[in-house]
Amino acid sequence: MVFNSQIKAVERSNQVSYIFSGSKRHLLNEMFSNKSRPLYHLCDLMIVERIATSCYVEFLNKMAKNKWGSLLPSDVIDEILHLTENHPYYVNALCRRLWSNHKIPAIADVRNVWEHYVNQQGIWITNDLSYLTLNRRKVITALAYQPTNEPQGQDFSKRTGLNPSGIKKCLTDLEKLDLIYLNKNGYCVLDPAIAYFIRQHSLER
Repeated sequence: MVFNSQIKAVERSNQVSYIFSGSKRHLLNEMFSNKSRPLYHLCDLMIVERIATSCYVEFLNKMAKNKWGSLLPSDVIDEILHLTENHPYYVNALCRRLWSNHKIPAIADVRNVWEHYVNQQGIWITNDLSYLTLNRRKVITALAYQPTNEPQGQDFSKRTGLNPSGIKKCLTDLEKLDLIYLNKNGYCVLDPAIAYFIRQHSLER
């Protein structure tokens, strides 16, 4: 009853803008695109992509100049963004640790700090993956090694050992769990720390 009154308040509002945001992509999409949900088509949908590399380069160099009085080497910036896949949470997490040092980081520092950080998250990553069925683990592991535009093609089927219908079901399930997403490169693992952890520990074997 309270929820219905809140919806009516949103619908009647003329001078107030409401923003619904969060990290659970599938849940948010369901809230506004599912006809059975009370918020169906209540708001305009805006998909916010990850921050562009060019914006990060400018920002990180500005912060480096403030911290060390020098710009970051280009290979250091490239490695930061490669490892974090431009994911804002992880760019912040990695750079926060790098910026705690008194000297400007080298590419080896970036890799060491990232590996240490991901390994610290290993308990919850392993826990999250442990709830997946074997087939879902096969699919997310294959995507961690290589995103794909053709998940039901022969190559991906061979890599996972699953038939196309089995792959399709796993993709649907993994999307609902917000573990993978679809972008211009195809299906990818949403969380770069999980993808890195899988590759480092060869969970496919």
